[in-house]
Amino acid sequence: MKMIKVEIEKVSIFKKNVLLFGFISMFLLTLGFMTGCSSPQEASTPESEMLTSNESLNEDDGRSDWPSNITLALLPTEDMEVLGRRYEPLTNYLEERLGVEITLHFPQDYTATVEAMRGGHVDISTFGPFAFVMAHERAGAEPLATRLQNPSDLPYYEAYFITRKDTGIEKVSDLKGVDFAFADPASASGHLFPKSHIMSQMGLALEEIDNDFFRNIVFSGSHEASFLSVLNGDVDAASIYDRAWYRFMERNQDHPNINDMVVFEKSEPIPNSPFTARGDLPESFKLALREAMIDLISHADDPQIAAFLEENSALGGYVETDMASYQIVIDTANRLEIDPGN
Repeated sequence: MKMIKVEIEKVSIFKKNVLLFGFISMFLLTLGFMTGCSSPQEASTPESEMLTSNESLNEDDGRSDWPSNITLALLPTEDMEVLGRRYEPLTNYLEERLGVEITLHFPQDYTATVEAMRGGHVDISTFGPFAFVMAHERAGAEPLATRLQNPSDLPYYEAYFITRKDTGIEKVSDLKGVDFAFADPASASGHLFPKSHIMSQMGLALEEIDNDFFRNIVFSGSHEASFLSVLNGDVDAASIYDRAWYRFMERNQDHPNINDMVVFEKSEPIPNSPFTARGDLPESFKLALREAMIDLISHADDPQIAAFLEENSALGGYVETDMASYQIVIDTANRLEIDPGN
């Protein structure tokens, strides 16, 4: 009985297949008739033409060679988690604007950032002026935009030479034989530009200013420490970041010497820190990234974008910059015998 049942099922299946085959044949015949009667405009586009059309679309879009993932390096000036949250509005904005995914990278210092960019592991980052020159020489970094701390600002800052009235210091030549405070050996406004300015004004060689010009040189460790050293009479003069001067003056209004503090000289303009990209990225991508940074201020009605601009001292937004703006940094590095390529 079991074998008979199997054979019956086979016959039944065969009949079903015959009926199904007949139905499919009738459907295809009908479809072919309808297709044959359709107008040329309604006919399907050949596959080769569709491919050409898609290729043309990619070319017109101009993004066919763009990277899909971009790495943004942030120096860990504070807790990495906090820093990541602070930059989240910018990364979200750039991802949506450029259609790329952004990964954050937290190197130990500027040198590590430069090396990561040279190895192709970092695509975009910000650098201080001297660190940028190093990044340009070693890793081909290109400046795209630079921030304005306030809408009325210019894209540069200065080093202020400060003293107290009772020192009698009124000009650069009066600094000979005094106790002077620099902030940090790597600081542009707290050491490098002021030293270069004195060398230029006095016609000194690097060895002379390091060994013979001042009575004593102190590296205080910070701009505020240099300010307080002058205020308290520990040194005769110092150089500090121009915008820090106003904060420190206000912060120390109760100090008995505060009204004796004066600015007696200013350095050459120091270009603001640039927002940079690796030079070998596609030109169209770098242009789009620059335009996105410049256009960021127009989105300041977004509370998150506004918070990012405020927290990053960029209330004036970002403006275009280029290598010509950093020639003064290169000249200063040469005067100080700093080789950014090594």
